[in-house]
Amino acid sequence: MLDRAALPALRSATASRHAAIEGLLQLESSTDPERFGAALQVFEAFLRVWEPMAADALPPAMRPWFEAHRRGHLATKDVRAFGLAQLDLGSLPELPMGSPALALGSTYVIEGSALGGMVIAKLMTDRFRTGADNGASFFAARRDGAASTWREFCAYLELGLADDPAAIAQACDSACLTFDRLAQAFDGHLPGQTRVE
Repeated sequence: MLDRAALPALRSATASRHAAIEGLLQLESSTDPERFGAALQVFEAFLRVWEPMAADALPPAMRPWFEAHRRGHLATKDVRAFGLAQLDLGSLPELPMGSPALALGSTYVIEGSALGGMVIAKLMTDRFRTGADNGASFFAARRDGAASTWREFCAYLELGLADDPAAIAQACDSACLTFDRLAQAFDGHLPGQTRVE
């Protein structure tokens, strides 16, 4: 029986960063389609680099699941639906993926964003009549089976970290760093913001 120590540790370690990135995005209060489009551009550019890195570093037993649940291609589809260009965020050199624990921590952030994405997808539908076929497929990706997909991920997370304090600490550090890199990517790319150097 798994002790399920990893998930509470990750939630606690990333709570302030999660709140900060929601405050940065401000999508729930926005009625500006350009803001949603800009957010999609950043997610698409980030995942274009991040997904291959994660796929190579995650535990081998998890890789088929990961491949089946990738969302980067949906973000690409949505960016095109908005008539926007793809961004180049570079190679994300400061986001280490040198161990399964680091990759699992980073994936925790990306999978968590999929849950929040369902709220954003509904907002896009209500405000802009945008759905999975015309610009909201990325955010709506977990619309069907969200709870079961999250449970599957959490099972892989706990199994991969094996209640090992050192591995859990690595995962927490990686999750925090992933939030930081995402925040840096959003900085300056959202309407009304100026990039801070």
